[in-house]
Amino acid sequence: DNQNLITNLLYMFCRSPQYEWEWERFTVDYMVIDGLWKLHKDLRKIESAVPHKQRITHMCKYYEIPEQEECISEIVRLRNDLFHESLWDSGQPCNGGSNDAFYQAMFLRNIIKRLVPAVIGYETLFVKTEWWHLGTFSFDKR
Repeated sequence: DNQNLITNLLYMFCRSPQYEWEWERFTVDYMVIDGLWKLHKDLRKIESAVPHKQRITHMCKYYEIPEQEECISEIVRLRNDLFHESLWDSGQPCNGGSNDAFYQAMFLRNIIKRLVPAVIGYETLFVKTEWWHLGTFSFDKR
């Protein structure tokens, strides 16, 4: 089951950049985050209930991924508004949103890029790099 899950997560992660709107890409990428949470719980035998808004932070702490709490809070807010109220950055999903929403969607992808190798147990220093920057980072093995 976990092998199928990671295959589907990777497929969706590779597919999401092809969507036209940030809110569409964000939606698919957040589906990937939710799937990574399930995989993390299954592989690491996490039994305690972690509220949805704390799951990204929990995984960052667990895998020693640098945290930027303000960005994570904004990502969670965008997700909650979109999933529960069909709002993208306080407006209609196809309104484009603000520059900040655009960056948060990009940062969500950057978090996923670090979580995938971390959750599957691939050791790389890349996992410990700051995901809220626009630079490039090496994917060196430890």
